[in-house]
Amino acid sequence: MKKVQTSLKTWFTTLFCLLLLPENPENQNANMANNEQEEFVLSLDVGTTNIRAFIYDQTGAIRGHDNDKVHLLQPKPGWVEIDPDQLWDTIISVMKNAMKNANISPKDVKSIGISTQRSTFTTWKKSTGKPFHNLITWKDLRADALVKEWNNSFSMKGIRMGSKALHLVTRQKKYIVGGILKLKNAMVNMRLLWTIQNIPELTEALKTEKENIMFGTLECWLLFKLSGDKKLHLSTYSNAAATGIFDPFSLDYVSWIPMVFGIPNEIMPKVVDDAGEHFGSTKRDIFGVEIPIRCIIADQSASVYGLGCLKQNQIKMSLGSGSFLDVNTGPDIHASMKGLVPLIGWRIGDELVYLAEGASHDTSSIIIWAQNMGFFTEPVETSQMAENAPDTNIFFVPGFNGLQAPINDPSATAGFIGMTSNTKPDEFLRAILESIAFGMKQLLEIMETESPHSTSNDTIRIDGGVANNDFVVQLISTLTNKKIERRNDVESAVLGVAFLAGLHSGIWKSKKELELMRNEGQTKTFLPTESTRESKLDKYRQWVEACHRFKHWHSSRQ
Repeated sequence: MKKVQTSLKTWFTTLFCLLLLPENPENQNANMANNEQEEFVLSLDVGTTNIRAFIYDQTGAIRGHDNDKVHLLQPKPGWVEIDPDQLWDTIISVMKNAMKNANISPKDVKSIGISTQRSTFTTWKKSTGKPFHNLITWKDLRADALVKEWNNSFSMKGIRMGSKALHLVTRQKKYIVGGILKLKNAMVNMRLLWTIQNIPELTEALKTEKENIMFGTLECWLLFKLSGDKKLHLSTYSNAAATGIFDPFSLDYVSWIPMVFGIPNEIMPKVVDDAGEHFGSTKRDIFGVEIPIRCIIADQSASVYGLGCLKQNQIKMSLGSGSFLDVNTGPDIHASMKGLVPLIGWRIGDELVYLAEGASHDTSSIIIWAQNMGFFTEPVETSQMAENAPDTNIFFVPGFNGLQAPINDPSATAGFIGMTSNTKPDEFLRAILESIAFGMKQLLEIMETESPHSTSNDTIRIDGGVANNDFVVQLISTLTNKKIERRNDVESAVLGVAFLAGLHSGIWKSKKELELMRNEGQTKTFLPTESTRESKLDKYRQWVEACHRFKHWHSSRQ
C-alpha cells in the first residue's frame, strides 16, 4: 500500500510538472527573443480638437492607438481655453491606453515623439508648476482690442516705416515682412500681453519673483510636466517660429518685443532643435519607467514630414481644425508681401528647413456649424450630397474669424450671398464645401505670384479630417490644376513625429528607410477635370468678389 501511494505521488508530481512545461520550449524561447528584439515608438499628437496616441513597430505598422477629445472652454464670447489639469489627465490616459491596446508595456517603448497645436500657451510658477491661468488657445480672441490698438499705434507704424527704410538700404528679406507687419490674434504676443495686464497674480509675480515665472506654448508646458525637471524650460524651432515673438530670420527672439510690449525675456524658454536627446525622459512615476522623449515638433511641420514633403518645392495641404498650405522652401526663407508666413519646418543639427504657410483658421468649425444648422446629419454624407446638389451661384464666405490672406481682414464677417426663395439646404452645403476649396486655391495663387517654389511642383499631398471629402479634394485639384495625393490614413502628423522620434532613437537608420515605409501606404490620386476647369475658375473669381463684400463688417459696427 505504501508503494502504491509513493507511485501515485510520483505520478501526480510528474504530471503536474509536465503541465507546467511549455509544449515547445524551443519555440517559446524563440518568441521571447523576438519580443525582446521588438522596439516601439509612441507618437502623441495634441491637436485643437483631438488627442491621439499611436504605437508604431519597427516596420512602421500601427500596433495600437487611442484618442480622446480636447475639451475647449469658452467662458466668455471669443475666449477659447483648455483646462491644463484636464488636458494633462486626458493625455496620460490616451498614452497608457494606446500601450494597453498594443499589448505592450511602457518598458517596450524606446522613445516618444510629440506634435502639438501651435501658439496655445500658459504661464506657471517654476517652483510649484501651478499655472496662473488656463491654456489660452490660438483661436482665442480676448486680445482683439489690443491687436487693433497696437496695429494703429505710432509704435507699430514706426516699426513698419523703419523696416521699409532698412529694406531699401540692406535689401534683407526680413525687412519686407516687417514693412507690412500686422499683429494678429493667432499670434502669442498680444494674448500674452493681455494676461500680463489682466491676471493680477501674474502681474504681481512678474514684479516680485520674475525668475520663478515660466511662459510656454503647449509643447513647452507639456515637456515640463512629462519630465518633472524644473530646469527643463524648452521650446523648439518649429513651435517658436509660429508665435510672433520669435524671428525665423535671425533664429532668435524678436529683439524689440521686450522694449515695445514690456514682455520680459526672462520668462521665455530656450529654443532647441526639434529632435534629439535634449528633451530627456518622462519621470518614472508616470509610466513606472523612464521613457526617452526624442522629438517635439509643431503639428504642421510634423504633417509635412509625415507626408514625405522633405524636398524643396514640395507642397502639402492640411484640412483639419484649420486649413493650411505649406510649401517646403528648403534652406531659403520666403518673405511675403501678401500675408504668407515664413516658418521653420524643423531644425535638427545642420538641417534647417523653412516653410511658407498660408492658413484659414475655420475649417472643421465650419463643418461642425453646418451640421448643427441641420444641413446634414453625418459628415460622411456631405461629399455625395454636394455632388448631387445643383451647381448654382450661391456663395458662402467663411469669415467667422475674419478673412485670410490675401484679403487679411480680421473685421470681415461670414455669410451667404446669391440665395433665392427656392434655395435648398443641399445648395447651402455645396457652397460651404466649395468655400474650403476656394480658400486653398486662393492661398496657392498667392504663392504662385510671389515665389517659384509652388509652380515647380505639379503634385500636392493632402491630409486632415476634412480631406476625406472627395468633393472638396477633387475641386481643389481642378482649381489648382495639380494632381493631389491622399493616403488612406489622412492623419500624417502622428506618422511624421513617430518617424522623427524613431530615427533619433535608433529604431530606424535613415530617411530612405522611412520613405520606403511611407510608400507602402495606399494612396488615392485626384486629377484635374479639364472639361469643367474654366467654369470652376469663373465661380472661384465670383467667390473672391463675394468675400470683398463681407469686409470691414465688425469695424463698421464699433
